[in-house]
Formats: sequence, structure tokens, C-alpha cells
Amino acid sequence: MSAEKAHTHNSERGMTPWRIVGFACYQSFIYAGFYSSGGSAISLDGNDYYRLDLLATLICMALGFTFINIAPIVSRALDASTWSVPCCAVMMLVGVAFAQVVSETTALSLIAYGVLTGIPLALLLRWWGAEFGKDSPNQAAADVMIASGLAAGLCFVAGCVDALGSVVVQCAVTALSAGVLMRLQDRSASSNRVCDARALSRVEAAPHHEWRLAMGGTMMYGFAAGIMEIYVFLTYSTGMRVLNTALFILLLFCIAAYQSLTWKDDSSTASLAFLYKTVVMIVVAGFFLTPILEGVSDLGETVVLGGFLGLQTTLAGAFIAISSKTATPVQDGFTRGFFALFAGEAFGILFGNATQYAPMLTAFGPGELVAIGGIAMLFAYLYLFTNNSFAQYSEAVTPQDGKERAAYAMAREYRLSPRETEVIELALRGWTNERISQELYVSKSTVDTHLRRIYGKLGIHTRQELYDLAGRGR
Repeated sequence: MSAEKAHTHNSERGMTPWRIVGFACYQSFIYAGFYSSGGSAISLDGNDYYRLDLLATLICMALGFTFINIAPIVSRALDASTWSVPCCAVMMLVGVAFAQVVSETTALSLIAYGVLTGIPLALLLRWWGAEFGKDSPNQAAADVMIASGLAAGLCFVAGCVDALGSVVVQCAVTALSAGVLMRLQDRSASSNRVCDARALSRVEAAPHHEWRLAMGGTMMYGFAAGIMEIYVFLTYSTGMRVLNTALFILLLFCIAAYQSLTWKDDSSTASLAFLYKTVVMIVVAGFFLTPILEGVSDLGETVVLGGFLGLQTTLAGAFIAISSKTATPVQDGFTRGFFALFAGEAFGILFGNATQYAPMLTAFGPGELVAIGGIAMLFAYLYLFTNNSFAQYSEAVTPQDGKERAAYAMAREYRLSPRETEVIELALRGWTNERISQELYVSKSTVDTHLRRIYGKLGIHTRQELYDLAGRGR
């Protein structure tokens, strides 16, 4: 095999620039809003607590994800409403303004801020999942990487220019992200393949076994991150400096990850698993360095935060892959996965604060917190969300061949359902209707019906016309 064939770049698939820009704006709000706070504590009832603003947002996000899961009728109504996205954007802008004008932090103001930011962030993340579900898992995961890299670069520049850069970024990217999302949704009919109510109804209400393990491991990762958030405050590290350096680490990681996901060679079948293993080791190394360099440098905290942001991005790719493997709509996959991540982070912040005042936990100092966080990371990696599991999921996000690219391209253009996309891909491979029925565990008559509907949507009548149409689209 020649070097050209062994290293085939997948740029021929084409990126989706609007989706990348829109999700980059969403990620920018997360990075600027969650991790750019200064080092001051919040006093409530005479006690000083840390990161209560982030805690309020995380709890409300977790509650939003929970509500989506237990009230699917309401969530689908929100999915279909044209007013949902602009309402969420307005709530987030009000939340940012509210945080700037409130002079005294109280429990009520924290709850208000959490509701104004957390609920819309949860809903918007779900809808971005729906947008990523419209494309192949490989293309969607690659787009997540490049969008997160752009967000890291934007927040890095904003943080270096001015102390208020994070606030400006939050306001600007909120409006832009909502506008892009509305534009993308306007181009998709209610029958779109990932928002198809019939497709949603076929998904089991309870998570698959893969989801249970993935959610357990993801929650442990979030817990470790929450603990480190408290450690940074207890040791008086410079939060903004830590964030800026961590964003630079994230930018470099996303560039490497995007190249790994979009270059095809004989060893690329486990690229996502390799990224996962790499970023977990980066975080663990940060936990190891933190107590060694305490009082000397905040390099350890920086590495942990940069690694965690990279892990968060890698997990988004994993949620897309698991959704593909378990026939789960990606928006539901994002709902489950990010619920676990943010709920775990909220619990980590609660635990870290509790060590300052709870009688049974006051023996835990900053060093012990770091040790607990590192153990949580290793436990999740070795026993819950293992590298072997990740290697299985990564098969869904390996670079595509021509038949799969053509199938997804036609699915987007002609608004095919998930099952129709599977059928058309196998048909493009030259499989007979009987063989397709065996592969998909359906009757031959069902395959015949799917193909008739596909031909009708594509305006063709025969297999040869299907092959010709696919060939013209390359």
C-alpha cells in the first residue's frame, strides 16, 4: 500500500463551519463562566465557602438534565419550539448581568444565578448534541475537537487582554451561539433524522450497560475536578493565570486530537482510545505534581485543569460514539453523559467545602484533597470507564470510507431517518435486500419498504441510479 493511500486525509468530507463556530461559542461560555473566577470566597452565615457560583450552575444543569430524562414529552416540546433557543440565550445574558450588578452574595442570589445560567446551558448542550447527531460519529467528534480548540484560543486571548474579558466573551458568544443554533435548526425539518420522534421512541428509557459504566466513570472524573477547584482556592493559586495556561494546553491538545481523528492509517482504529488514555495520564500527572510544587508553583493545578478540559472534550466524542453504538440519539447521549460529569463536579465542590467545616471531614487538608482526587481518577480509569471500553467505542469515530461518507451526505441533504441511513449505506456497498435484513435484524419486506421510501425522497427508481447519485456527490 502506498503512503498516499495509507495516509488519506479526510478533509474531503468537509467540515461544518457554522456548527463549529456555534459550538465554539458555547464552549467559550463554559470556559469563561466556569473557570475564570478570582480567588475570593463567598461568606454565608459567617463561614467562607468556595466556588458556590459554579456549584449553583452545576446543580441547576444537573437538575435540567434530570428533568429532560423524566419528562420526555416536555423536553420534546422544547426541542420543537422555535422560541426555546432565544429564551435560553436571554436567560444566560440576564444571568451574566445579574452576577455583575449584585453587590452582596446570598443564598437566594446564588439560586437565581444558577437557574438563569444552568438550566439554559443544559438545554443548549442537548440541542448541540442533536446537531452533532446529524453527521457521522467521526465527523461530529472531529468538529467537537476543533470547536473546543477555537473556544480555548478565544478565551485565552480575552483573558490576556483584560480582566473583564471573560464577561465580554460570555455576552458575545451567548448571542452568537444562539444565532448559529437557530440557523442550523431552521435548516432542519421536524422530520430530521436525529429529531425524529419515532426514532426517539425506539430508544430504551433505561441506559444500556455501556452507559452505566460510562456515566459512573464520568461522574468520578467530575468529582476529581470539583475537588481540584477547591484546592486552587485553599492554596491561593492565581485562578486567572491557571486558566490561561490551561487553555493553552487545551488548544494544543485539540489540535493534536483533531489530526488524530481525521487522518487515516493502519493504526488509527483506536485513535479516540489513545486520546482518552493520554488525557487521563495528563490529569493524573497534574495531581502528582500538585503537592510536590505546593507553595512554589501552580503548574500542577494548571496541568490538572488543562487535562480536565481536554478530558471533557474527549468525553463528548465518547458520548457520540456510545450513542452510535447503542442506537441512542446523540442529544440523549449528551444529556446522560454531561449530567454525570457536571453532577460529579458539583459533588466534588460540595465535598471540598465540607472538609472545612464538617466535623468528620476537617482532618482532610489540601494535600489529602489532592490524593482523593487522584485516586478517584485512577479508579474511574481502571474499573469503570476503562481504556478497553473506550477502544470499542472509538471504532464508531474512525475515519470513514467513501460509502459511509456518501450515505451520511445523502442523509443530511434528503433528511433520511436513522434506519434509512443504515439501509442506504449497506445498499451502497452492494448488499442484497435479504443480506441487509439479516444485518439489521428486520424482515426483507421492511428493507423493501425502506428502500422505496429512500428512492422516493431521492427522486430515483433503481439501485444503479442510487450508485450514480452517490458517485456524483463525492
